[in-house]
Amino acid sequence: MIVISGRQRATLAILLITALALLLCGCNSGTIGARVIVSPDAFVQRAALPYKVKWVKDLGSGERYIDDTPFERSVPLVVDETIYVGSTAEIFTALNARTSNLIWQFQPEGAVESTAAVDSDKVYFGDSNGKIYALNRDYGDLVWSYRTKGEILSKLTVSNDVVYAATSFNRVLALNANSGELLWLADHDPADDFTIRGVSSPLVTKNAIYAGYADGSLAAIDPATGKELWSNTLKRGQRFIDVDATPILHKGRLYVPSFDGKLYCLEADTGTIVWSFEHGGVSRVAIHNGRIFFSSDDNQFYAVSLQNGELIWSFNVKADYELDSIYKSKRSRNQIPGQAAIVNDVVVFASMSGYVYALDMQSGVKRWTYLPGEGVTSGVVAYKDRLYFLSNAGKLYCLRQSGPPQGY
Repeated sequence: MIVISGRQRATLAILLITALALLLCGCNSGTIGARVIVSPDAFVQRAALPYKVKWVKDLGSGERYIDDTPFERSVPLVVDETIYVGSTAEIFTALNARTSNLIWQFQPEGAVESTAAVDSDKVYFGDSNGKIYALNRDYGDLVWSYRTKGEILSKLTVSNDVVYAATSFNRVLALNANSGELLWLADHDPADDFTIRGVSSPLVTKNAIYAGYADGSLAAIDPATGKELWSNTLKRGQRFIDVDATPILHKGRLYVPSFDGKLYCLEADTGTIVWSFEHGGVSRVAIHNGRIFFSSDDNQFYAVSLQNGELIWSFNVKADYELDSIYKSKRSRNQIPGQAAIVNDVVVFASMSGYVYALDMQSGVKRWTYLPGEGVTSGVVAYKDRLYFLSNAGKLYCLRQSGPPQGY
């Protein structure tokens, strides 16, 4: 018979508790940082990370199941501590960003998969029925609406009392922000082949509007007249050719991924290609400290040189999911990461069917992950000390920093 002393029993108890904690945290020899596991029902946080769940708000989606849950593409817009966000449940909502208290809701005709824009007194968005709305920011009352051809799936932009929007019908249009009157319309012929479902958001500058089209082209448009200044066809003819990502302008150059499998750098004045990187996608890039961070349609997240497009590091989201995930979504075949946010020295993004990731910007090492219970398509937004994202289950999350980030 083996006799165990009291001190030995205490030691064994500590070892068992430690092993259980490591199992729950998902720690292993290949993971740096912390994992957070959250119950989809109770949203109970079970491990420490630099953020804590401040609140979760169901946007009126009602009863949903994984098999028939649609992708939620509306990226939360946070302005002056108010969140404006749409839902496929055909609801557009304004919430208090700190407390999640409802300010107002508006019911449009169709699903809201676009991202809103605001000016001093109105908020603008579009729906899947091709209708654009202008609402009073304070009360949600309808000011005007305008119907066009095609779905409104991207972010609207408002500048100098003009609202700019793109539609799935390969059109970019300009509306008077006060009346909804059509000022001009610029379009391209529909693509000859099948295209993916998505639309590039117009990038509005003083001298030009830049927009991508489903025919594989990127164009510059005169903001006053809608006349095309230049157009460059980026397609390679090997696959879907859509340019659905929003271009980014930085020091006279445009940076935009295409679904043809490349990231492009172009001269903003002429559309001339400066360099390209052999991976593309549909999400807008983020630029920081001479690097471009972006999500690719090959289930990877990349950091490349701003100067020449050379690879710095990559993170394979699908491989990490298959190796390290405790949650197996029925959408596990599609791990395409979404639009990223830069927070201090990490880049934060989410995948369509799994986790929210935070990677070290210098090395690409995974710092922490977070599981909301269903994937995120729309993208992560950083605002002050908080992160916001809308899950594909129709739930809006607010994560708040809980102190100095661990491992930094």
